[in-house]
Amino acid sequence: MKKERQKILIVKLSSLGDIVHAAASLKYLKSIKDDQVDIHWLVNEELIPLVKASGVAKRIIPFNRKIWKKTGNIFSSIKDFLGLIRLLKMEKYDIAIDLQCLFRSSIIPFLAKIPRRVGFERTREGAHFFLNDIALTNKKNVHAVEENLAAILHAFNIDEIPLPGDIKISFNIPEEKEKKVEELLKKRNIPRKQFILINPNSRWQSKKWGESNFKELIERLLHKTDLHIGVIGTKEERLGIEGLKIIDNKFHNFAGETDILELFSLIKKAQLIFTNDSGPMHLASASGIKTIAVFSATSPDRTGPYWSSSVIKSDVPCSPCFKKKCPLKGEDNMQCMRSITVNHVYDKIIVLLDKSEDREQRS
Repeated sequence: MKKERQKILIVKLSSLGDIVHAAASLKYLKSIKDDQVDIHWLVNEELIPLVKASGVAKRIIPFNRKIWKKTGNIFSSIKDFLGLIRLLKMEKYDIAIDLQCLFRSSIIPFLAKIPRRVGFERTREGAHFFLNDIALTNKKNVHAVEENLAAILHAFNIDEIPLPGDIKISFNIPEEKEKKVEELLKKRNIPRKQFILINPNSRWQSKKWGESNFKELIERLLHKTDLHIGVIGTKEERLGIEGLKIIDNKFHNFAGETDILELFSLIKKAQLIFTNDSGPMHLASASGIKTIAVFSATSPDRTGPYWSSSVIKSDVPCSPCFKKKCPLKGEDNMQCMRSITVNHVYDKIIVLLDKSEDREQRS
């Protein structure tokens, strides 16, 4: 007898890296339960294209995060919020899986009266008061991908945990997006796979390797290799990249020139990316290209790049501190990042590039 399909609401509102992690976990669920589940995903409006490209959700429900930004509570736009709750009630979900486990993510399925509300044990902001089924990970420093998967598998009473190599993600990039990126590279005379991407940006100040370090690294790469160097970022970060004042026909500022899916396409076409801990880092890791990430304030065990990556981590005693800004003053300020030298990063990049060239010659 065929099992009745279950309707599932995934609550993962943000951010870019978190969406990549959640999509990978849901991709695995679909590989074993696709004929038994209909997945709906509640997500911030600006991240809908990435969720759609992952192909894991039958329906994507937009969440307008501005209702939380205006006054810091749901009453700033109560009409829209109650409209969302009514919509979710009408769907009559069997299970809600909260992969954010914050107040704003957990209260939504609670108010929508979804009977089973699953989350993981690492909740914040009182989210556990609105959940009624907690998945235990039984691991101290579990990666976010595996924590998400633990909650998802728990929701379906699946005890068998897949190997990390079985957890994969891909994004279907529309042809027009791919063509736009091809034109972007052609316009700048950049051959495919003959360029490196650099991401000097991150939302936390404590995650940034430092402008002077990035400038020195880029200038050294331009001088000592034949590769083009492209720097990525948002429109708001473009001026900061121009502030590096690097003048070279092989240097390219891509900040603000791509949307999320175009950025993914651009990353896929690169030979390697060097990045701070950030959303683009997770896109790069998911794309399969070589990803070198520098870590200081956060733990790569928990939120590091999950696929095809190499991590350079500070070994100072206070790292990771999980602080958005370094609390130390004077000479101790940002000693975690200062302990990671340009020489170290440059050598790491050259080693990975040499390995890539060896493989291409053998193939």
